[in-house]
Amino acid sequence: MSGLITCVTGTIMACALALGLATPVAAQAPLRVGVVLPLSGRNAAAGQSNLFGMRLVADTINGAGGIKSLGGAKLELVVADNASAPVSSAGEARRLIENERVAVILGPYSTPEAEATVPVTERAGVGMIATQAAYDGLFERNYRGFTTVSMTASQFGTSYFEFLRWIAKSQGVTIKTLAITYPDNDYGQTAAKSAQRVDRRRPELPAHGSGPHPGGAAAQAAES
Repeated sequence: MSGLITCVTGTIMACALALGLATPVAAQAPLRVGVVLPLSGRNAAAGQSNLFGMRLVADTINGAGGIKSLGGAKLELVVADNASAPVSSAGEARRLIENERVAVILGPYSTPEAEATVPVTERAGVGMIATQAAYDGLFERNYRGFTTVSMTASQFGTSYFEFLRWIAKSQGVTIKTLAITYPDNDYGQTAAKSAQRVDRRRPELPAHGSGPHPGGAAAQAAES
C-alpha cells in the first residue's frame, strides 16, 4: 500500500507542480483534485471501482498527515459523473476547472471520454491523468499535461494474443480458429490491428476474421 500511495501522490503532484498549479500552502488549505469518471451508464462498474481506489488512497494519505511537501495539505476529491458520455466528460471537466478550481483532473476512464476531455484540460493548463484511456494517438499529439496509468491500445492487442499463445502452449491445446472482435472506436481499431500483426507472426494462432462488435456486455468491458 505504501508504494501505491507514493506512486499516486507523486503522479498527482508531478502534474500539478509541472504546470505551476500547486505551490506550498498552509496545512489548512486542501489540494482540490477533480475526478471525472463514468459513475453511471455503460462504463459505470469500471468508474465506480476507479473511484473506490482513489478514495482509499486519498483517505490513507490524509490520515497519515497529508502531503508533506505541501505543508501537510490534505487531498480533497471533487467528484463528477460523466455518465459514460464523451460530451458530458468534457463538460464536467470544464465545470470542475472553472467553478471548483481544481488543480488536476483524475480520469476519465475510456478512450472516447479522454479524447473529448483532454482538449479542455490542455486549454486550461490543467494536468489530466486518465485511468484506462489507451489509444496510442493520444500520446502522439504532444499534449503537455496528459498521461494515463494504462498501457497503450497496441500493447493491449499484443498482450491479448500473447496470452492466448501462452495458454495454448502451457495447456498443450491447439486453437484452430480465433475471431478478433473489438469496440468500433480508436482504441478498438488500434488494438485489433496490433493483434492481427502478432497473428501474422504466430501461425499457431490463426485468426479467421475480425470486426467490430455490436455492443452489449463485451463492449462495456473492452471499450477502453
